[in-house]
Amino acid sequence: MTNGKWLIGCEESGRVRDALRAVGVDAWSCDLLPCTENPSKYHIQDDLLKVIKSEKWEAIIAFPPCTHLCLSSNRWRAEKIADGREKSAIDFVEAIWDADCNYIAIENPVGVLGTKSKLGKATQYVQPYWFGDKHRKKTGLWLKGFPKLVPTNMLDISKISEKELNKLYYLAPSPTRALQRSKTPHGLAQAMASQWQGVV
Repeated sequence: MTNGKWLIGCEESGRVRDALRAVGVDAWSCDLLPCTENPSKYHIQDDLLKVIKSEKWEAIIAFPPCTHLCLSSNRWRAEKIADGREKSAIDFVEAIWDADCNYIAIENPVGVLGTKSKLGKATQYVQPYWFGDKHRKKTGLWLKGFPKLVPTNMLDISKISEKELNKLYYLAPSPTRALQRSKTPHGLAQAMASQWQGVV
């Protein structure tokens, strides 16, 4: 294992944690939920901001909830601004960004972070099909210390049906729909691990 521990925040699935551990990084996932996809002793079920302050982390990669930040919830945005949910969500992300850590990556879909938070414009936007996953989801990465990700397995989406590319949007309503849509694609997790593990 490399020196120093990495914290993967708001990650219930453990996919990025496991990809990093596979390449020799002492990575730990953290979420309010238990890690059910791949239960591990390297998962901390607790409040992320509390865990960030609990020790010195070598790097932090965070996937904060996008419910009150993404453009897909625009129809309820006025209500979320009025009752403080949007500001609370932005404050949470800014607190992660302000952590005492030289290497921070924050992932979130297109939304208000780029215009309403101190993070400003995303460092880059990526798509799952850049990394071999057959679906479309434009995702922003705000990077401090980390380089931009380079595509590893660019798929020709002209040969993939729109239904398959947008399968995340077509998931039937269910109690687990939001959780399913928020899971980091395996290809993206592998790219983060392979391209960032040697940077810190």
